Amino acid sequence: MAAKGQKPVLANPMLARAAFEHDLIVVLGGRRVTWGESGWTRLDELTLLIPLTGYRNQVADGPAFLLKLDFRHYPEWPPGAQFVNPTTNTYTFPADRFWLPRLESDEIRTHENHPNIGQLICSSVTREFYEILHDVDDKYVWKHPKQTFAATLNTIEGALTECYNGRFSPKPS
Repeated sequence: MAAKGQKPVLANPMLARAAFEHDLIVVLGGRRVTWGESGWTRLDELTLLIPLTGYRNQVADGPAFLLKLDFRHYPEWPPGAQFVNPTTNTYTFPADRFWLPRLESDEIRTHENHPNIGQLICSSVTREFYEILHDVDDKYVWKHPKQTFAATLNTIEGALTECYNGRFSPKPS
């Protein structure tokens, strides 16, 4: 189970997949969309790709970002979350800085090349937040099943509307 001051551990792949499959149905239902309508794709059975848009002053900034969620530690830990190049489905610093939104608030922040981890979406609803042993109040520690990956997605989507400050690079490399 997630806890502050502890690094995430891999889940049993069968349990991770079962939890992900269950929560995927719940999340899509909560959004009132089908899989086909979502625009989401699977890279493999434990990795989800989700296109997202950043908004500055209520104006969409294109092209869309691609969020990759990794469920190998799920559900005891939040999914890994990373913005990736839509051509390669990976993030390589500094080449892919264009594909990383600059999110800046007290609750979430993106780092393009955090020491020892690389890209970091710094929020208590991402696995990487715990991997760097970030300090966190007990009330914000990940708690499944109260929280599902919907919390991760909603937090990141909200930030792309409320605290999006452009891209880390003005053009693709």
